[in-house]
Amino acid sequence: MSEVSPVPEYLQSTYQLVKCAFPNEITQDEYQAILHFLHPYMSHRTLAEVLSALTNNTYIYVLNDAMGYDLIPTVDYATMKAVLKKLDECGYSKWIAFG
Repeated sequence: MSEVSPVPEYLQSTYQLVKCAFPNEITQDEYQAILHFLHPYMSHRTLAEVLSALTNNTYIYVLNDAMGYDLIPTVDYATMKAVLKKLDECGYSKWIAFG
């Protein structure tokens, strides 16, 4: 029996990217950093769909965060750097280039 994906096919690359980087749980600081790194490349709705599937946050919660995001990181540099490293190890640069 196949498992039903929590996101549509067209969001699978993004879902798999974040799931690879954060296979267990995503802290609030990591969530804010992920939002920072994905926001420029996604619509608010698609970002909300992916992050709500990977966090304990509802779609509306993430959508509100995405819509109000002002591109200024709200977490410290060390967290931003650690999150970017995890994303890079899972293909973030390729994801940016090819979506």
